[in-house]
Amino acid sequence: MANNNQKHLNWLLMIVRWWGLVAALLIVGALVWSCIKGIQQKKADPMDGVIVEGTFADNLEPTEAPATEPAQPVTDPASPEPQIAEFHKPAPIFVPNNCVTIEQDQTALHSGKLLRLDSSYSYSGDDGALTTFADRNGTYKVRFGELEIQAEVVEALNRLGTAYETVTGSCDLIVYSTTSACAAEGSLYPDELPDREPGYALDLGIFNEDETISRITTQNDWLMNNAHNYGFVFDYNAEDEESTGIPALPYHIRYIGKVHACIMHEQGLTFAGYLEDVKNHTPDAPYTYHDGNQLWSVYYVPAQDGITYVPVPKNGNYEISGNNTDGYIVLAEGEIG
Repeated sequence: MANNNQKHLNWLLMIVRWWGLVAALLIVGALVWSCIKGIQQKKADPMDGVIVEGTFADNLEPTEAPATEPAQPVTDPASPEPQIAEFHKPAPIFVPNNCVTIEQDQTALHSGKLLRLDSSYSYSGDDGALTTFADRNGTYKVRFGELEIQAEVVEALNRLGTAYETVTGSCDLIVYSTTSACAAEGSLYPDELPDREPGYALDLGIFNEDETISRITTQNDWLMNNAHNYGFVFDYNAEDEESTGIPALPYHIRYIGKVHACIMHEQGLTFAGYLEDVKNHTPDAPYTYHDGNQLWSVYYVPAQDGITYVPVPKNGNYEISGNNTDGYIVLAEGEIG
């Protein structure tokens, strides 16, 4: 009997020791868990930094952004002076409601009929292939059959020659040179000119009855008063000699198109003057000209770095020319705006 009681006591003591060990482990685990939660709460306490007592300010002042160091200039190691990096922000371009924009690049800036070409500005554009005078009519002559020119100049010169012959009763005009001067000994016009290369300019002479050619030394009155009606102008004249560096040339004419030439004539402008004045006529305030059949608008768009987006009519013909310096000149069919 005593032995049985002793066995029961030993079992009881063993159970107590096991339960004590389990309780101790539970207590230790609880303490560890409490510590971990405390650390996490400290890291992400939603009340952290909140003042639980106090009042709001009557007037809230905007918070100032932290001061930053100014941008440092880009220094050229070859130069003692610091160089500030340039950034050209494109100016906003007004686009009328009846227009869309098309891209024009730097090649387009230096191509077209309205380029400034003189002692300061040379030609570097691309105006396409040239043709001969094979399609000319019989109202004027050509000194050399292989002379090259833009095809539209031949068409315009045919109309001018027809009118000249009708009014004067003579067809004594002769195209002496076009894209290059005649360098032969005894040449009437041996000087190279900056506007020759694109193929819109030409030198005129007088073809005599004895089949000799005479130099034109003074302005031809009929041409002075009528050439604009066929799109031709005298782009080197006495008024612009100081700015172009080229003297007046009474024998040298250039095709720029009827609308531009007629606006020049009506406004009393030289070609150089027209290139400057047209800058005042942007898409919201263009020149307008009615040719008897159609209204045309002419306006200027300043060039941007790289690509320029030029407004043109959605439903109408248009023509764009660079001015070879700082912008594009648009001839648009109809009224813009």
